[in-house]
Amino acid sequence: MKRLILLLLVFVSLVGGAQSVVQRLSSNTTGRDSVPVPQHMKFMGIPIDGTLTSFTKELKKKGLKHIETFDREQIKFFVGNFAGYTDCLVYAIAASPEGSRVVGVVVTFAPDEKWSRLASQYETLKRRLTSKYGKPATCVERFQTYVQPNDDFMRMQYLKSDKCEYKCVFETEEGMIALEISHKDWDFGDFNNVSLTYIDRANGVAMDQDAIDDL
Repeated sequence: MKRLILLLLVFVSLVGGAQSVVQRLSSNTTGRDSVPVPQHMKFMGIPIDGTLTSFTKELKKKGLKHIETFDREQIKFFVGNFAGYTDCLVYAIAASPEGSRVVGVVVTFAPDEKWSRLASQYETLKRRLTSKYGKPATCVERFQTYVQPNDDFMRMQYLKSDKCEYKCVFETEEGMIALEISHKDWDFGDFNNVSLTYIDRANGVAMDQDAIDDL
């Protein structure tokens, strides 16, 4: 679970000028002293905002089944269908020990041992995300070797050896989405799958400010 939190923190750190973007968000407030209200990134049509408890209720309404809660890490774990795919694992992650602010969501799709199927799923999701959010802000698709592998077996070997970089990051004023093919080595087994990470920009900035305030 710690690796999921680290993933979120890394992506938040990659967002350049997040503070200025939040300040430019549109709002419907009026008056000279009014404070702009930032819009939030959405996951399954649900704003990534509010408490972990309230966000969980909205995910359940979408048909996701709550499996477990990791109180110390402030992560709630769900399983269900997402974007036309079955048996997806969904992790809702809060930014504070009390779970008072949801900051992101991680979706991992069903693991696979065949590179061609992983790549096909990745390309399908990339195409759909591009249709909705525009071209990715950054995109790296390569293997860390001098000669790029040209068959499924070798591509999987490089993936399992963590020598594969397949990741696209889409940015909007509300937040960012990272699409990735990755290998995860958990205590209970190794998994190769496609994942999506959603981060709300405003709450990510607030999380960073909370950390700065503690210094």
